[in-house]
Amino acid sequence: MEDLDEPRCNRAAGHAILASLARFGLVPDEPVIWQSERTQFYRAALDRLIADGRAYPCACTRSQLAVAPCPCRHLNPQPHAWRFRSPDAVDDAILLRADGYFAYQLAVVVDDHLQNITHVVRGDDLLDATPGQIALQQALGYATPVYHHIPVVRDANGDKLSKQTRAAAIDEMPTELALAHAFFHLGLPPLEITPRWPAWAVPAWSSRRI
Repeated sequence: MEDLDEPRCNRAAGHAILASLARFGLVPDEPVIWQSERTQFYRAALDRLIADGRAYPCACTRSQLAVAPCPCRHLNPQPHAWRFRSPDAVDDAILLRADGYFAYQLAVVVDDHLQNITHVVRGDDLLDATPGQIALQQALGYATPVYHHIPVVRDANGDKLSKQTRAAAIDEMPTELALAHAFFHLGLPPLEITPRWPAWAVPAWSSRRI
């Protein structure tokens, strides 16, 4: 569960997500981990990057970075936040924020490594984040999973369905209807929906149908 931003996250929302997944027959095959409880692993990875010269302190504010590239790579200011020293000096992602919370980009790389993730299938809205994660994996000596990005579902205006675009919550739709819509967008055949639908859906899915 991605709850790194603790001031904005609460445990009840995370449990609600797990309950929604279970309602659709998607249950974990291992204990669910919460990123807010794994900071020791992210700290160890950051310390390793710092020791290897692959991370540098950054004193820029978010508003400063919105109008100009970060100059801290060459200035070595007092630590305010920590950024990744990427090989191309383009994707110097934040690793540790100024408020003391670890960034998603570092956490997801560490989590995928510790959970032995071999394949990652996600929306194409996250395509830009993947090269930075691969660079972090290489800097930490981690294996790189196989990545596959699929188109996200969008509304009539071309906006991704989300809370920001006031898309209806998945729990407001009957289970069978929600799955039917998902199967359609994933290019799956309209087979009968039963509690054991993953057994036929997994081998039936192909990215070529999307």
